[in-house]
Amino acid sequence: MEALLAGDTALVTGGANGIGRAIAQAIAGEGARVVLADTNAEGGEATAAALRAEGRDATFIPSDLSQPGAAAALFEAARAVLGGRLSILVHSASPRRLETDTALDLSPEAWHRMVAVNLEAGFTLGQLAGRHMRDTAAGGPRGRLLFVTSLHAETPRNLPHYSASKAGLTMLMKELARALG
Repeated sequence: MEALLAGDTALVTGGANGIGRAIAQAIAGEGARVVLADTNAEGGEATAAALRAEGRDATFIPSDLSQPGAAAALFEAARAVLGGRLSILVHSASPRRLETDTALDLSPEAWHRMVAVNLEAGFTLGQLAGRHMRDTAAGGPRGRLLFVTSLHAETPRNLPHYSASKAGLTMLMKELARALG
């Protein structure tokens, strides 16, 4: 029986550990070629190596999506590794956070980093991947955009930067779906 995602190519942000790693493992396990990206180079390389040891096609690209231009550079690097084709984008990256800062206590730096990774990188990657999938699909549009969000998008819990960026990411996905649908 053919694997569900045989012939697909995927970029998974936040792929070094946690949810991103599990998604990368599942996608690769279904036959897709996978590029993982993360700031955690040791974890990302270990994940890619473990997938290759299982006979999967996996590459790690270090990327700090909080930096200006990093999302676009990652998209192009992933496409190059994947032979110019990307059919799955999973945006799972998110900075570490603690439920300790209220909206009155959070530093502007923490706010900007979280919004840059979760929302701004999501916008850039979603727009680039959406255009790419629309323009390169033979026989009509084909591709999958997945954004990992959170219940915190609906319920505040002393994570104002995380909650706001995940709520924005949820609406961004709806806007991308509308534009691509």
